[in-house]
Amino acid sequence: MKWLKHIKISTGIFTTFILLLLLISLINTPNNSVEPEKTTIFERNWKDMIENRRLAIKTLPTYAEFSVNATTWEDYANKAFNDILVYNASWTNPEDNYDDIKGFRPYVSGTDGYGGTAKVRDITELMAGMDVLWPMYRYLQLHPNSTRETMVNEFIQELPKYYSSTVNQSTNRPGGTIHDSWYFMENSILKYGHLYLISNISELKIPYWGSLFSGLQVSKNYDYLLPQFIKVNLEKTSDYYNANYPSFGLLAYSLIHAFELTSDTSFLKTAEIGLLILRSILPYKLIYEPQELAAAVAASALLIKYANLLQTDTDFGYLAQDFFYAQQQLLYYDNGKIDLPNFYIRDRAWRDGLNTPYYNWHEKGGINAPAFKESVESVMFWVDYLKNVYFDQSFNAEEPLKILNLVRIKTFNFFSPNIPDSEEHEWGPTTLQYIPYEDIDWNYFKPGQNGKEIYGAGETLWNYLMFEALGISSDRNALIINLNMFEKNYPVAVENRSYIIWNPYENEKNLTFTIRHTSGSYPLYVNGSLYKELQSGDIFSIVLGGRNSAYLTFKEGITPPVVERTTPRIISDVSTSVGFSSSGASSSKTSESIPTLASFRYFVVLLVIPITVVLKRKRKI
Repeated sequence: MKWLKHIKISTGIFTTFILLLLLISLINTPNNSVEPEKTTIFERNWKDMIENRRLAIKTLPTYAEFSVNATTWEDYANKAFNDILVYNASWTNPEDNYDDIKGFRPYVSGTDGYGGTAKVRDITELMAGMDVLWPMYRYLQLHPNSTRETMVNEFIQELPKYYSSTVNQSTNRPGGTIHDSWYFMENSILKYGHLYLISNISELKIPYWGSLFSGLQVSKNYDYLLPQFIKVNLEKTSDYYNANYPSFGLLAYSLIHAFELTSDTSFLKTAEIGLLILRSILPYKLIYEPQELAAAVAASALLIKYANLLQTDTDFGYLAQDFFYAQQQLLYYDNGKIDLPNFYIRDRAWRDGLNTPYYNWHEKGGINAPAFKESVESVMFWVDYLKNVYFDQSFNAEEPLKILNLVRIKTFNFFSPNIPDSEEHEWGPTTLQYIPYEDIDWNYFKPGQNGKEIYGAGETLWNYLMFEALGISSDRNALIINLNMFEKNYPVAVENRSYIIWNPYENEKNLTFTIRHTSGSYPLYVNGSLYKELQSGDIFSIVLGGRNSAYLTFKEGITPPVVERTTPRIISDVSTSVGFSSSGASSSKTSESIPTLASFRYFVVLLVIPITVVLKRKRKI
């Protein structure tokens, strides 16, 4: 009967309606005893990633064999400094290039893989200039030289020509309209700003602050989750849909410098908000250039000492460690023999995953173009990480120290003297020997397919400043790291310095070290306890257990405090505790007001069953 059929259909619809009401009640009822499944899934992604990275780091050796022509980074830095200043090969005058700037080429002339058959382009780049001038200025603070200082200062005076007062930004080439987001954050802001901080050169002031505030504006426009490219008008657009979320890490690090210049805590607060938003992203989405997350690691660690100013409960120690492990998603372990590329970077593996300490000329396989610049930048920001979290009980010092030691040893392999003639391009031995190749790829091409990178040559100097300039080990395999490399005043007086030393051997070892550039006598503290009195130039010995490290200081009471952990670590979705809007203002948001994945599963089940029944009845009708 027709009326009976209608009743059956209406009954099914009514049942669905009632079940929907029950579902709404379920969603809006707080459940304080059960963790929402959304959070559980988020936890599991971060937890699994961290456990996976820790297992992978364990597979790495603690040291490696040096290349036959690897002398010292002091030697390579001095020779690289000379090569960087070779006219025409490394830099050009305004009348010789399209940019009307006395500046640096991206690649050594005659090696530029993008320069046609002549392998040369008559252009300059801000990235090249910032990459070399920043560490050159720091190097000259330690090793004054009037000829070099004159040339470096002349180049620095040219940097404002990349700045446009119309858009209040420095671009990689003068008059640019689009930024690669990490180019902008790293070169126009972070490096530019730190050079201004350590030099106080007045000509850098307006370009730095203009770019910094533009960077803040575009970050807020995108809710701190930046795309791959950004327009100089800073407008949010859907034109560039590829993400580069971790590029905010570079800005966060520079915001610490902005605070040091102004004492304005709003810079610190913005860094905190942006970093927490990054931490609210699933870890596999934090994939791009590895130095971006290295800067996020350092920024988080530096915020530890400013937590009281921020009046925040954020655990910056854990935040720094989380970003450290997220960065290791881009570390290539044993060239793919142990850890193959993650599926989500396979389509651009030639460019990403460049933090690769385990590589030399006879090792095949792996990411096609591990690069010198990114390999060093991926670890050099960790000095602030090590300095501030070393005594956190949840911190495993061996993990970053192992990687640092391999980078120190393996990156000699990016230079012509350490590449066999049979493996090198014909132009390799005739061009500047101490400018590193960008890429070393023995899978498909000979090393240096892209060229010898001026915009990576500065990392040669950073390797020296980090590993040898203020302290050195008599055992080449043992590690000593200068933790004050980025301090405003340099060289840092010995009483304000900090170092970490590490024994990479499996067994206990008596190691000897020398603290450099000191005068008079000074006490040596090991892990906060007085060890002995030293005189300038003294070599001191210390016994370290197998794969053990120690924190060195030279004044009582400056060792970072021990952070005790009494409860197990809980990885949670921090997006539920830090809200944000396009204006950067914080808003309240709790997991209770967000439908959980479990609720949606109930929705699907409850909705599909009665609809299916109704449809079956319809067919029968």
